[in-house]
Amino acid sequence: MNMRIGRHRVALVALSFLVLAFTLAGRLVGDDGQREQTYNDLTTFTEVLHLVDTSYVDPVTEKKLMAGAFRGMLASLDSHSGWLNPEETRDVLAAHDGRIDAGVETTKRGGYAYVVRIMPGGPADMAGVKAGEYIRTIDGRTTREMSDLQVRHLLAGTPDTRLHLNLFGDHQGREVELELVPYALEPVYATLDPGGVLVVTVQTMALGPGTVKALERLLRKPPEGTEKVLLDLRNVVGGQEDDAVAFSDLFLDEGVIVRVDERGQEERVLSARAGTVWDGPLALLVNHLSAGPVEIIAAALGRNGRAELLGERTFGNASLQRLIRLPDDSSIILSVGHYLDPKGVTWHQEGLAPDVPIGHDENEPATDGETPERSSLELSREQLQRAIRYLLDKEAKEKAA
Repeated sequence: MNMRIGRHRVALVALSFLVLAFTLAGRLVGDDGQREQTYNDLTTFTEVLHLVDTSYVDPVTEKKLMAGAFRGMLASLDSHSGWLNPEETRDVLAAHDGRIDAGVETTKRGGYAYVVRIMPGGPADMAGVKAGEYIRTIDGRTTREMSDLQVRHLLAGTPDTRLHLNLFGDHQGREVELELVPYALEPVYATLDPGGVLVVTVQTMALGPGTVKALERLLRKPPEGTEKVLLDLRNVVGGQEDDAVAFSDLFLDEGVIVRVDERGQEERVLSARAGTVWDGPLALLVNHLSAGPVEIIAAALGRNGRAELLGERTFGNASLQRLIRLPDDSSIILSVGHYLDPKGVTWHQEGLAPDVPIGHDENEPATDGETPERSSLELSREQLQRAIRYLLDKEAKEKAA
């Protein structure tokens, strides 16, 4: 049975929003102009709520209206913030043992989840999902007001779970069904170029403890003939702060790795510990989809003069989120701070510029994501070969000098 919101309920809800708005905005101690604007905004909110209650074609529950208000409020901040109802909160906080991801990494673009990378052999790949498509719905739920975390959570589940996706791109829509089945993928893959460049590619979409351990094992006993290391961090878009710090620490003997500027907190400074697994020549290859934790690594190794940054400007995600529980067992995911490089400068929204821009062919500069009409695999291989050639040419010039 639908609950109607009477005028006294409207007043109560408006009062709750008044307290919430003042608390979040710090306006209890603001000037008269701030107070007046807040009162005006909440008066408008109350009127909108009353009009929906009395004039919308179908009765609407208070719960649905409040959920919509919360989701809209958080979604208006950035693509990372969001509101989770009690059930979603329990799911996100539950242990993820045995859960399988769909092998698709997304970001928010135009309000919807946008596919930026597909893992070869993963469920999404097997179902024919393509990078560059938008996900309109997941099992009938729109992604328009979901945070990145909510989208990632819905694109994973227990083995044999079936997901129904509504996709669109190039003005065409389609439905696909994918089954979550286990798929194997080594965290890192290494090849030794004849010139002595060990190319180490991070194959997973997100950094994890397994990535760091695999890299450490590889570099403690690198292939014979390794003279320099090129870390290919293109298209790696996820992971955790701890993993980015541990990854960077493999190559730094001292110095600041990252600074964390969180609102209302003292700045945290995370520094390298003594000892490295590789102290030889090092370079990083990045592109416009290198984001988040990978950017922490690039900033740490680049700003400390430990590695040369090759490729394209990175994505520009330096935001820090916290999940905050609420009294009714719902929660909010809120961006509460930014990561800063060792010198105290954030790269948020700007990205990190490469020391050496490298595009995809001899006559093409780095393009920050705009590419000619060729296959992504061909372009990727071409860019990698140019990076290797740059390192070998640089070595030859240094020896000649």
